[in-house]
Amino acid sequence: RWLGDVYKRQEAAVFHAVYWFLEEALGVRWLWPGASGEVVPKHQDLCFECGTWRKKPDYAWRNIGLGGSMYAASDRDTMLHGVLGLPLEYLQECDRWCRRNRFGGLKIADGHRWSEIAPAERFGQSDPDLYALIDGKRDNVPMDGKHYNQPCLSNPKDINRMADYACSRFDAQGDLDGFSIALNDGGGQCQCDNCLELDRQFGAEDIQTIEHVDKVTDEAGDANSDQKSVTDRVIWQANQVAKKVAERFSNRKILMILYSFFRRPPVSQKLGADVIGQYCVMGHSFWNEEARDTELARIKEMSKSVPSFAVYEYYSNGAWPEMHRLFHRLVEQSVRDYYKAGVRYYSTQPTMGFATNGLNLFLLGRCLWDTTTSYDSVLEDYCRSGFGPAKVSMQRFFEAFSDRWKQTVSGTELPQSPVAVSGTPWLPSTHLYTGEFLAQRRSDLAEASRLAAGDQEVLGRIEFMEIGLTYTEKYCHASKLTLDCLEKADSFDDQGLPIAASIGSEARKAAKLAFGAWGDYWQFVRG
Repeated sequence: RWLGDVYKRQEAAVFHAVYWFLEEALGVRWLWPGASGEVVPKHQDLCFECGTWRKKPDYAWRNIGLGGSMYAASDRDTMLHGVLGLPLEYLQECDRWCRRNRFGGLKIADGHRWSEIAPAERFGQSDPDLYALIDGKRDNVPMDGKHYNQPCLSNPKDINRMADYACSRFDAQGDLDGFSIALNDGGGQCQCDNCLELDRQFGAEDIQTIEHVDKVTDEAGDANSDQKSVTDRVIWQANQVAKKVAERFSNRKILMILYSFFRRPPVSQKLGADVIGQYCVMGHSFWNEEARDTELARIKEMSKSVPSFAVYEYYSNGAWPEMHRLFHRLVEQSVRDYYKAGVRYYSTQPTMGFATNGLNLFLLGRCLWDTTTSYDSVLEDYCRSGFGPAKVSMQRFFEAFSDRWKQTVSGTELPQSPVAVSGTPWLPSTHLYTGEFLAQRRSDLAEASRLAAGDQEVLGRIEFMEIGLTYTEKYCHASKLTLDCLEKADSFDDQGLPIAASIGSEARKAAKLAFGAWGDYWQFVRG
């Protein structure tokens, strides 16, 4: 096992070295997955300084979680390919792109895992005390395989179950560096006497949940909520699991998520170095100074209790749909700030929208390897390498989206819609990009195409960006028509939805247009 680990590190190092050499000596770039994103300049000869270079990444784990919140007992491809239907070839291209851009480091099975470790369908009836006690009843009725059915953290059987399952994964995968024992998504923390007694022992029985600042904390409520912070008991339980795992695997790590009702720094408990504590944060919201300052202060405080500190960045979650949201300078600065606070492990949840937000991820790879990386230099390199004679037009295209995200304070300062419908996160997008703004971006791409006339490779890359722009245009158009329909309704129910009797002929006409626009959007997506 030790020799296998050494070989794995050497193999990764060779890949990193070869790709670095191809970039530095030959100008090769991989801007996004697939053939159109590959840049291989032609050379008549090669001149490169002889010498020895030693490179080491600043972050030990540099992960793009292409599976997002999809976790399966088998593997990512079972969900994304087998269930959702994404082509396996494309997933493999994404993996190659990550390796070529020096993502990687540790191999960790992360994410919410409790439902995989102890599915309520299997143990709910036979071992109900594995699950949280809520209002006097065990939450042992199966939910959706990801939410609720939380563990009773004080129950020794839960600790043993987590430890045994983690060890089984390490046995099955010799190259696995870490395994997550993270709780399920959603709330429902245990209220049994033993768990509450743990809170009292740790001095945390009166600690409120985290303040309501950003979207990560939505389900945790605000500071006036009756729900208490359970960070101390979650940390205590993770340490107990890690001790048992270490008896069999002394060189492996356990991962836990610092999330929801356990994002507030602990009162008295500290994680052992063999447990990675992964703090969930939304760096793309940091043009909002209150959100940025609050989160960075909390991360610095949390680092005192978490020696193996990680962040989980929501690049897409909380910012659906995957239309353009470019926040390059926030990528550069947040990665640097996290590193200064002691973070050495980094994972992010994007989708695969490389035609809209791929530049965020290209930049991220370079910043995670070297935290002194400058966004300006990466943007210049990205546009020069990929778009040649159209470099200036493409820089203007990307910078316009980036500037718009900053101008709207990470999308938080937008005109208020006259109607508000619960469960409609798309409404703000009706004001994020005006028709005039999108027309200007279309003009940028048209100018880029004129400048690159005759260069088929560059034109192919511009066409890739046009697909992303078309996606954003169609989404914004359908959203605007939907809002127009809602505005024409006369009365609404308590959910903000139009009451059927109040929908007159004008609203019906608007609804027909909106349905048509959404049909056009979905036809484009499926294509």
